[in-house]
Amino acid sequence: AAEAGQAAPPPLRLYGFADAGFRAIRFLDTRGLNYTVQGSNNSSTFLIGNTNVYFDATPVENFRSLTEVRFTTYPNAAPSPGKSPEDTAVYDANGSTGSNLVRWSGIVLERAYVEWNRFDFARVRTGLLLTPYGIWNIDHGSPTLISLTLPRFWATELFPTRQAGVEVYGNKNVGAWEVGYHVYLSNGRITREPFDLTNGKMIGGRAYVTWQGKKGKRVTLGGSAYRGNTSVSTLSLVSVSPVTFDRSIKLSQNDTGAA
Repeated sequence: AAEAGQAAPPPLRLYGFADAGFRAIRFLDTRGLNYTVQGSNNSSTFLIGNTNVYFDATPVENFRSLTEVRFTTYPNAAPSPGKSPEDTAVYDANGSTGSNLVRWSGIVLERAYVEWNRFDFARVRTGLLLTPYGIWNIDHGSPTLISLTLPRFWATELFPTRQAGVEVYGNKNVGAWEVGYHVYLSNGRITREPFDLTNGKMIGGRAYVTWQGKKGKRVTLGGSAYRGNTSVSTLSLVSVSPVTFDRSIKLSQNDTGAA
């Protein structure tokens, strides 16, 4: 909500960022890395990193909708575990010549949620949410991440990057200090299923304290934890006439973490 004397935000804003770069990897001995690190054969390449667009809507007071979409060149030439890189080149039948080649690609839905933000100390959002466990995930855009490599716990998703569920969060300022929290309930770690296969839900949260000093000095200390389960299903054809399918649980395991 706009404060007294401030103009209300526009009902819809579009913004984003993009980045590109150049990478050259040099190893004295690459025999053990050729199968694990792309570009480990002493090659150099230009790279297209992130192209992210935000759709930020404020249709009415105290409500906000945010959708973040990342445009990619995947799955073209993207290796998968146990699979060869995929070639997505096709003839552009809708083009002016009908015979020029294009490479189709997809998008990554980073997050998409609706939020009620009447009170700073208790805001509620629901949808596809970024798991709150610190700057590495919440401030995940390349303009704010300046390190050359990301921490392993982030890259390997020790904490799930995103979840579908509901989150309550808020903060309170006391002098130079800010105290904040996040609590969420979700379907759990997203595997190949877009929905939850069980009644069990993942619960987690984050708490932090920030000290704001003079000249922009800022120090934050916090902790995050979650607990839930992950399930993957498989479909088995058990008859042809009538056609019926038997859904069974292929994998079920505890999913916990803390940082």
